[in-house]
Amino acid sequence: MREEHLRRLCNLVAPLMNDNFTPNWSVDLENKVIIALRYLATDAHEEVLADTIGVSQKTVSNAVAEVVKALNHPLIVKKFIKCHLSNIDFCRRNARDFARTGMLPNIIGAIDGSCVAIQKPARSGWQYYCRKGYTALNVLAVVNARGRFIYVNSNFPGSVHDSSVYAYSRLKEAFDAGRVVPGYCFVGDSGFANGNDIITPIRNPSSRQEIYYNKWHRKMRVVVECAFGKWKKRFAILEEGIRLERAAQVVMACAVLHNMMMDMGCLRQRELGNRVAMCRHPPRSCPDIRTYLVNSI
Repeated sequence: MREEHLRRLCNLVAPLMNDNFTPNWSVDLENKVIIALRYLATDAHEEVLADTIGVSQKTVSNAVAEVVKALNHPLIVKKFIKCHLSNIDFCRRNARDFARTGMLPNIIGAIDGSCVAIQKPARSGWQYYCRKGYTALNVLAVVNARGRFIYVNSNFPGSVHDSSVYAYSRLKEAFDAGRVVPGYCFVGDSGFANGNDIITPIRNPSSRQEIYYNKWHRKMRVVVECAFGKWKKRFAILEEGIRLERAAQVVMACAVLHNMMMDMGCLRQRELGNRVAMCRHPPRSCPDIRTYLVNSI
């Protein structure tokens, strides 16, 4: 991160930093932010960072807690992670970008879950064992066509399936309540149930239209897998095991920083193609969006 980007980040979090949270400090705001960024971006323990920077372990711990808390402030989260499903301009813009990737006309996000490692909790640790055999949070996220997070949910243990996390999310609630612009939906893998909120691949495609649909679906869905990969590579703490009590906030802070760094030009955005949608947008009363799209190819 360049010096000007660091200053922008400091200016952003400065009004939200609580001076009473870490009294009598000899560390200024910029160094607090640097300490937190190093902690999130590396797998170094707090003691190692403290020795490297020349401060106490408690100073490192307090700096991380304070900056992460600021990045989780509702004003910050709403500024950098936006998912306005009821806004027609938001849906049209996202769908237009996705169509340049995979030719389907109505996709506003790619959804998936990813395991973020945590340290084994002292109690109820079994709830956090994920399908990969370690303790984790199951982080559900939606990204746009450029790999930007537009929704992040880090409140469920690793044993909970992606579809169950989605079932209890405000996204599902919005679709069920009819608060989403009609005809628009997400793309997801076969772990989700196919519906008018998430369209999934067709198992054992037999017709030309079904084969093309799966091909385009895959091109659009892969963006969320790439986003998770870049996110974890950038913030190594996400794969090293976070303490449970701060894990959800660390995940959200890293998601906010990911989007912030895209805005600043620190992260390369996914390049879009020059394609256009190859079928019409589903009508308002469409009973099955996936079937409509396949038949329209």
